[in-house]
Amino acid sequence: WILNTKIDRQPRLWRWCMFLQAYDFDVIYVPGPQNQAADALSRHPLPDVHSLDGPSIKISSHYNWIDEQAKDDKIMQIKNSIETQPSFFIKSDLLYYAQPAVRNKSKNLLLLVVPSPLVQDILKLYHGSTFSGHAGIKKTLARIRQAKLWWSSVDADVRSYIVNCQHCQQLKGTPTAKYSMENTAASLPFNKVAMDYWGPLPETAAGYRYVLVVIDTCTRYVELYPTKSTTAMELATTFYHGFILRHGIPHEILSDNGSPFNSLFLKQLATFIDMQLKYSPPYHPQSNGLVERFMSTLRKLVITFLDDDARSK
Repeated sequence: WILNTKIDRQPRLWRWCMFLQAYDFDVIYVPGPQNQAADALSRHPLPDVHSLDGPSIKISSHYNWIDEQAKDDKIMQIKNSIETQPSFFIKSDLLYYAQPAVRNKSKNLLLLVVPSPLVQDILKLYHGSTFSGHAGIKKTLARIRQAKLWWSSVDADVRSYIVNCQHCQQLKGTPTAKYSMENTAASLPFNKVAMDYWGPLPETAAGYRYVLVVIDTCTRYVELYPTKSTTAMELATTFYHGFILRHGIPHEILSDNGSPFNSLFLKQLATFIDMQLKYSPPYHPQSNGLVERFMSTLRKLVITFLDDDARSK
């Protein structure tokens, strides 16, 4: 067949063909149900499951599914009006949902309808049990569908269960936001500035405890502004009177995700004066390395100044 077929052969089929040419053999087709020797392990029934007659489905014998379905009012309504429910099917007094097969639309997959009292048990079994591995939403849904189980809100219930899974939240956390990799340098003076706070420091006689560091990313020009706090209002006031009135409105401001820089007030002000705010990723100060590197220099300058001042006295 490999040599005579007209179907476009994939590289894998060519490798098979070349490998098999070294042998003299006859190919004998044996239908799957009769090929018991080769499929003994895959077809051997497990001790804790039993197969239903008709649909190819395996169900844990832990539940009496007929009695459990009888406790669900919605399932009983569908059973009582099965003639008007083309998407459902009753076999051996159990209700199934007929889902079109993905690869063959002419065939339906019969999925056992899970009654609402057992939904949490099924979710725990396929996501929160010891051997489930606390898989993600897609894998958990795939496992449930592979087990041929279904209920009307399976997608929403799986998503809600995993989002609120305490074990997953503690160990896996949440995906971090994606940040674009951009060059922090600018081509024009005062077109892009980077800023950050240094402090808190010992309070001065005038009540200042912080230093607002502003660096032009093009010329590396630095300006320092003493502040009494790190509130968004004082930040905007200091930056407006100290920088904008002297150098103009910069096109971009690069800062970290601190509360004064990420406040709604500053965002609205930036929108009003047509200025873009860009933030470095959380817990990654290297993305705003120009300011962070100057902080080390500023610290050495201040310590040296204080030491010289103390010696002169």
